Amino acid sequence: MRERNKIILEYGTYMLSFFVSYIASLAKWYYASGIILIVEAVYLYVHWVRESGSFVELRALFTLAWVGGQGISCLKLSTLQDTWSYITWLSFFVIYIAFGIGYEWGRKYSRVEGKEPEKNKKKANRLFRCIMLLLVVSAGCFVIEIIRIGYIPVFFRRTLFVFLFQNVGFTLSSLLCNQLYPDTGTYGALEKNRF
Repeated sequence: MRERNKIILEYGTYMLSFFVSYIASLAKWYYASGIILIVEAVYLYVHWVRESGSFVELRALFTLAWVGGQGISCLKLSTLQDTWSYITWLSFFVIYIAFGIGYEWGRKYSRVEGKEPEKNKKKANRLFRCIMLLLVVSAGCFVIEIIRIGYIPVFFRRTLFVFLFQNVGFTLSSLLCNQLYPDTGTYGALEKNRF
């Protein structure tokens, strides 16, 4: 079990950097606001990777994707972006803190601590079907969008930049989902010598 002071320090640095980033954004110092969050995301990622000894530790990856993604968005790299409202900032903060509380609570009260989880083929197949359903629904939504607007956004010059940056979050979440079912993707292929 991790020490309470260590947990408070880790999430305290996030709270402090988030607050400073919010103030910088109010002052319209967008680069400072973004860089503060990006540096915090990298710091926490490196800290948790060192602590766990794994580059794909879920909390570290979520922090890098969530807080780092906020930092990139705070840079305001596009003229199409607008300043976030306080509700947006509050929502991002609450989501990250809720994830952290849930993660720490799960580690504290997990039934099997320090043991390899047993492999359950039925649960693995159910998870795989859920991931495939998500893929089909996403592809279906993309097709509906193409039909509705009359062109493929990726190949239309004016929307290419916006479309690519909208999908950064989807790409990162797909990478996280890939870790949930290790027999898919690059890692599964390497394990089974199918690559």
